[in-house]
Amino acid sequence: MGVKGISWIEANFEKLIVAVMLLAFLAVLTFQFVLQSNTVEVGGKDVSLADAFEPAERAAELLKADLDNTNPTLPTDVETQNLGDVFEDAISGGVVKTDRFLSLGKPLSIDVNIGEAHLAAGEYAPFVPPVPAAPRAASYRATLDPYAVNEIEGLAEFLPSEQPFDTPWVSVQSHFDGKELHQAYMDDPDGPGGVISALPGSWWNQGTGVLEVEVERQKRDIDGQWGPAEPVTRMPGITSVLDDLDETATNYKQLQQVGIQAANMEQPILRPEFVPLLEGEPWVPPAEVPDPEDIGEIQGQIRLLERRLASIDKNIEQKNRALSGPVNTTTRNENRGDGRGDGRGDGRGDGRQQPQDRNDRNQDSGESDVRTRNIERQIEQLNTQREGVVAELEGLGWQQPDSFDSAEAFDREKYMHDGDLLEADKVHFWTHDFDVEPGTTYRYRVRLVFVNPMFGRKSSLDESLHELADAKLTRSEWTEWGSPVSVSWDEYYFISGASPDTGALGTASATAELYRFYYGYWRKSEVGLQPGDRFVSEITLPEGLQRWDVERTADEQAWRPTEEGSENEVEQAEGVEELLLPTELVIEADSWLLDVVQSPMVTAGIGGQAQAVFEALVRGPDGQISSRSHRVDQSLPLYSIIKASAEIGEEQLPRIPGQTQSRVTGENREFIDGRVDGRGDGRGRIEAERNRQNRSRDGGGSTGGG
Repeated sequence: MGVKGISWIEANFEKLIVAVMLLAFLAVLTFQFVLQSNTVEVGGKDVSLADAFEPAERAAELLKADLDNTNPTLPTDVETQNLGDVFEDAISGGVVKTDRFLSLGKPLSIDVNIGEAHLAAGEYAPFVPPVPAAPRAASYRATLDPYAVNEIEGLAEFLPSEQPFDTPWVSVQSHFDGKELHQAYMDDPDGPGGVISALPGSWWNQGTGVLEVEVERQKRDIDGQWGPAEPVTRMPGITSVLDDLDETATNYKQLQQVGIQAANMEQPILRPEFVPLLEGEPWVPPAEVPDPEDIGEIQGQIRLLERRLASIDKNIEQKNRALSGPVNTTTRNENRGDGRGDGRGDGRGDGRQQPQDRNDRNQDSGESDVRTRNIERQIEQLNTQREGVVAELEGLGWQQPDSFDSAEAFDREKYMHDGDLLEADKVHFWTHDFDVEPGTTYRYRVRLVFVNPMFGRKSSLDESLHELADAKLTRSEWTEWGSPVSVSWDEYYFISGASPDTGALGTASATAELYRFYYGYWRKSEVGLQPGDRFVSEITLPEGLQRWDVERTADEQAWRPTEEGSENEVEQAEGVEELLLPTELVIEADSWLLDVVQSPMVTAGIGGQAQAVFEALVRGPDGQISSRSHRVDQSLPLYSIIKASAEIGEEQLPRIPGQTQSRVTGENREFIDGRVDGRGDGRGRIEAERNRQNRSRDGGGSTGGG
């Protein structure tokens, strides 16, 4: 029951006081901890508790960078004193100069001013990598090793759907100056006394490797104009450290480790090994490929013949090695047995040989003798080819060197550098473009990708540089566009002769050489034509060209040639007949002979008399009519290249996968083939090369197929 005469406020006054005090307390707490964060004063500035230690961390980091600097900037305005004069002055006067004693020296203190501009400003020169040299590109053609195609993920997307894997590609080569790269890291644009400082060495000196070579290309349109720049897809199988970079490098320490990894993988990143070839001339860097326009000159002819000589010598070397180490077919057959690999076929596993194996051994011995004679015959044919090439070279004034390196198509050490990358005058690199179209002309430019030494270091940078600290990577500027390079067509024809209509005695006619690239080389056929005829013919291929079952070892499915002079047919391995390719190849060009007419130009004949020149009028696949003559066609540099390849292809000795490649380790040559690991299927070389690239830090391209 309420008290009469007392209001509600009077009755609840104490409670209201308590509620007001509680609300005031809550307001103070909210203002203190919610509306504003706790701050402390550091260096005369209010900073949050979370950032209180950043100035100390920044000072410690810069001090450590100065301590680690092996080439510090020395002071130039140091005042020198003559200690003898100081001593004489000290002993000549009194103990004190006034009637009041003074302190005997300055108070002890550490004279370090952390607030100096060098530390507080945090202004550093951005890292700007040097621009590489304008690239050089070259066009190639060859047949890729089917075992390598099976091993390298994604490579088959750029190749024909069926064997042989004949393909064109373009390789692009350039270089940069390692010393210029070093200078870019140490750049101090306004000198030691300026506001902008060089990057601390601890930010970059362990992660200076190139992470990636980026390539762009332009395609020349039919009107002669260059199309838009487009990125070149990285060739499958080439090492990259940029994959999953966002997950593997979330701070600057992890990013430094990526740079260190790239430095240790310089060889596979900058100078990767090319895909193993089955047939065709070995890959060499674009710098080793002569300019097609120079082929007609003597020096160009010499370089072309030297490369042919190197290819023949390499083939001879391989055959000699095959003679010294024949495949042990007896052991291979015995080991199949019951699948247990006990060296026996009877299932008892006691290691004893059974009497019924004697006939098998005699048969294997006979096969080995046939194989030896076949290889010796092949070596003899190669030596005959070599003598012909040497004779051509000597006719051009070439002198045979004392020793010819037949193991390698080019000197890999020439493209390596001694010592650290930052001390090299030239750091060579190359890459490959498999996504090319036959008959198309391209030009290329490149740039390099590095670790950004400023990434994740905003606390040590001036606010104006914070945007630079967000990017993990730094790229050089693009190079200038390189010279154009044309990818050869799959088929060509060249006029070899033309005769006009002679009236009642005959009609106009022409002869042409047709070429098609197949199984590593250009293949040639000749055809006679009359007006209205299409350029179509058949090419006879060498015996023994075959497909390869990558699920089986190469040796057990390789075709065996019949010994020269022998009437006995060689017994082939099971399933080989189904793998052999046709010996006839149709070649057809979408062109037609329309007529033969006299050229307005004449040449000097016997006795200086004018001699008429006849030209073939040809309708091409684009509907355009052009005049072709044998004098012009056979003087083209492209004709010389294709003809030389066809001559080698006529005497082609089919190779087994795993026999085509070799490599150099230091000063010793170590050949890699499919028999190294005992399987003889080409995989041994691929896996060995991958392991070598993973271990390698320093490192080392096909003859232009047209």
